[in-house]
Amino acid sequence: MLVLHKFRRSCQGSAATVMFAVLGCSGLFGCGGRTSSDHVAGREPTVGAPDDVVPNETSETLAVIVDKEVKLLSLDGSSRKVFDGTSFFSGISGVHFAGRVGDYFSVEGYPDADSGGMRMAVVSSSGTVKWQRTYPWSEAVHSDHSEVTLGSDGTVVLQRDGGLSGLALDENSSDLAGASPLGESVAGFVPVEWTSNGTAMEYGWWQVGGTGPLVNSEIYRGTDALVSDNPVYFGGRLLHLGVSNGQVALVSGTPKSVTEIPVPLATAKMSINYNPTVAALEDEHWLLISSGASNDVLRVDLASGATSAVHLVAPAGYRSFSSPCQDQAPQHLAAGVDTDGYIYGVFRTNDHAAVFTTLNGQDWTQVGGSITSIGGLGLTVHSTTYVIQGHETVDCYGDGPTWSDASQAEFSGDVTQIVRRASGARLVAQTNGQDDSYQYSRTGRYAAHWEASTATPADKLWVVDLETGTRTAVATDASDDHSAPEWLPSE
Repeated sequence: MLVLHKFRRSCQGSAATVMFAVLGCSGLFGCGGRTSSDHVAGREPTVGAPDDVVPNETSETLAVIVDKEVKLLSLDGSSRKVFDGTSFFSGISGVHFAGRVGDYFSVEGYPDADSGGMRMAVVSSSGTVKWQRTYPWSEAVHSDHSEVTLGSDGTVVLQRDGGLSGLALDENSSDLAGASPLGESVAGFVPVEWTSNGTAMEYGWWQVGGTGPLVNSEIYRGTDALVSDNPVYFGGRLLHLGVSNGQVALVSGTPKSVTEIPVPLATAKMSINYNPTVAALEDEHWLLISSGASNDVLRVDLASGATSAVHLVAPAGYRSFSSPCQDQAPQHLAAGVDTDGYIYGVFRTNDHAAVFTTLNGQDWTQVGGSITSIGGLGLTVHSTTYVIQGHETVDCYGDGPTWSDASQAEFSGDVTQIVRRASGARLVAQTNGQDDSYQYSRTGRYAAHWEASTATPADKLWVVDLETGTRTAVATDASDDHSAPEWLPSE
């Protein structure tokens, strides 16, 4: 079975231990690079390859809560406390991250008794506390972080019964009854769906702290088969497929503008593939539109408006790895697109399964090693880092996929591979294939996780450089009271 999903984060207070080892090379990682057997049908084309802006890989910061202290940890080994010398934690029995996006994260503290007030603060990646508030316990989000929407501009929106309540960085507050957020705020505007007149759903941008109507909004009634009833929020944009002057277009809306990108090869079965397997950055701009056929997609660069129709042909000798838990309709050959514009998919032979990437739909490169004797394959992509998790269990009733008895696959069963696509560097571990305790940086190069110490009762927070294999301990917790780390860009 092919399972494509985002993996769970480690819980606060947990110290998941997954020991990765190298197969076939010294050191923590494989040797890097790929062998000739990893490539199918020639080299990837470089002329006309998608361009992308690569974030500074050395400017990323970790935020972590250890024993009710919020710390910012830099890759150069420096650290600093947030709220140091303040009364934010006075009378507080616990604290957690309520959200993280862009240059900001929010912290929520809850009191020793239910009668006390909850506290929330918004902090920038530099450690500056932008604002903090105390509010009644009855309005708290408790452990359900999905009720907090934090924008890359520091705007906080709390979803409550009957609508939204928002607070901007300038501390102006406002409410919008009957609305639900679709994503993070952009420049002080929140993408929302809103039943404005009681009959039709309106989608647009609500200005937090303002009282005016939605900005760049549209009302969708589903009367046109080529118009999306439910716009997708992706990369700071509201997206839907619509018809303009008789031409199907991808409508991309921001608080400032609405852009229409013509869509060729339009069919009634077209749909936006917003990469559910990708842990997307806020400025992500590569998107796939599925044509409705298994072998044709449209790759869109939302930044430039450029589109390219890609006809997909499976790697030689392979077919799509379809799920026994779904119907027997052909599985789409493209699972998603990464931050460099590479289309990726999961394929199989009678013998094994493997992940491949392509730019032109014809020439494919294998990412990581092949695997057999699995009931399913989990895949997430963090920028250009691919997390490939084979697991023996089948997530539905049935026999699951069958495999040849004599396999030439590199791996078998419950194995996780963490692979850097460009260099081929990878971590490999025997795991249960169902969980990934690592938190990945914006560029995907670094991974952080808590690990229980075998020598002392203290847990350690490790950062792994996925290119070099270097492991660095950046924090220690002897209280068994810590959060999962959150990656931030430095200001």
